Amino acid sequence: MKNFLLIAIFLTGFYSSAQDKSYPLKQGDVIYLSVDENKKNLEILITSRKNESDKAIIVNGKDISSNLYFEWLNPLVYKINWTDKIEDDESYIKLKQFLTYINALPLLPQSNQTSGNESLIDPLTESYNLKNGKLILWEMQLANNPNLFRISEGDIKIINAISKKLVILDTIEQKDYSEKLLMIFKYIISIDDPKQVNNDTMKEYEAEILAFKKEIQSVKTNIENIKNLNELLSDSYDLKTSSIGLINDFFNELNIKAKTIENTINSLEELIKTLKQSVKSKASILKGKENSYKIRTVDFDIGKKLQTKITVTSYNFKNETFSFEKKDEIINETITFKKFDVFTLSFSTGVFYSNTNLNGYGITTDGSSKITETEIKKNTAIVAAFLNIDLRISQYFAPIIQIGADPTKKYPYLLLGTGFMIPAANLAITGGPIWTWQQSLKALKVGDTVESTTDLENDIEYKFTAKPKGWYLGFQYNF
Repeated sequence: MKNFLLIAIFLTGFYSSAQDKSYPLKQGDVIYLSVDENKKNLEILITSRKNESDKAIIVNGKDISSNLYFEWLNPLVYKINWTDKIEDDESYIKLKQFLTYINALPLLPQSNQTSGNESLIDPLTESYNLKNGKLILWEMQLANNPNLFRISEGDIKIINAISKKLVILDTIEQKDYSEKLLMIFKYIISIDDPKQVNNDTMKEYEAEILAFKKEIQSVKTNIENIKNLNELLSDSYDLKTSSIGLINDFFNELNIKAKTIENTINSLEELIKTLKQSVKSKASILKGKENSYKIRTVDFDIGKKLQTKITVTSYNFKNETFSFEKKDEIINETITFKKFDVFTLSFSTGVFYSNTNLNGYGITTDGSSKITETEIKKNTAIVAAFLNIDLRISQYFAPIIQIGADPTKKYPYLLLGTGFMIPAANLAITGGPIWTWQQSLKALKVGDTVESTTDLENDIEYKFTAKPKGWYLGFQYNF
């Protein structure tokens, strides 16, 4: 019997498409995700727990439970969204709050100071270089009080004490906090290495923020102290009224600015807190994955699988509009996690082409209903159905055993092959022998007339030949 070669091309693969990637897990496996922003690709690595020394497995009563690490992305400019969990929407609320607050801060105020500003004259013993227009007016009117030389020594001390505290408030009012706070903000959103989150520069900025906060908190205290000192002034010479009346407007304006600065500082502290929180979870010790941090667990029961959709979106800060705008959706993928089995069963169908003929019987279609001998000529596509059994050694190599048959039963054959597959590439190469059942007629013969195809089918008998008729070579790829 002439041997032949069957070239098989299977159109249906073992695995789902690239948009729905499937990854088998063993109990305690560790999952690593990272983003290639240039290629817009989500890279996935699964390794044994022993490589991570990861003992913090959260089982939650599930049969399969794995820790998932994500390579660090600045949570202020990247949003990671899961179908079953939103990781950092809250940080974007904080971002909007910060931008709202800092945008409300004025630039360095221009005072209404006149040239040749005069200081308080004797008997007020000290001179103060006030900048705020309202305070300059207060200073000038107090200095020009016609009863100034008859003010008591006690009142002079009180007025000088008030003046010193006004200098403190005047300095705070003149200070441009917005420029420094915005510089710190731009620095933290530019961080692209988790090691920068707690470096010396960040510590310096945090110290400056704390100093700013103390200054702003001193505003309320100094205003209250000034009002209390003013109450100690005598009622004579209209000092009490003129002293506090002229600077109440300054207090009101300063309180508004101080509140805005305080809100901005608090908001910036929240952003820094979010940034620091992103590096507080367990860091990977796997070589090459040191910048990955545990962000969640993946767990499910045997017989189940976990499917999740992940999107990663990047944002840009626009100086022109003072806002964040969406830059790009880097990742939009659906991934599936299922239990790892040493042996995996899958079913596939496809077609193959042979360089030999397969014989059979049929009935003429011209109305005479005569029996004819038919054949599938070489290079004609034949449908095949396969049961595949593969041994999952790794995602790069898996031995495979394959059993194939004719699903139509018109030209019965049996294929038994072996080979290997590359799960990560959805590619398999197999080959093996093919057996056929030789068809023959029991009572009828070619040329006889029959009433129906049923008469022909009932007369055909199949004889299995133990010796393989030939060999086939199969290439299977997920299209």
